[in-house]
Amino acid sequence: MNPSESVQAFIDCGAELALGHHYGTFQLTDEAIDAPLAALNDALAMTGIPVDRFRALRPGQAWELH
Repeated sequence: MNPSESVQAFIDCGAELALGHHYGTFQLTDEAIDAPLAALNDALAMTGIPVDRFRALRPGQAWELH
């Protein structure tokens, strides 16, 4: 699913938090390697969802909830 579809699924499910992953590890397409992250941030901005509710972690990064 692409970033905008992911944001729509987040909304449809009524989720509190979401985690994006499997991007930026390998160059698999002709788009810029950071294009999915930019598209996710654009989709979040268009829907008014704060980026701290839908995070895209870099390989090896962790997200600790308190």
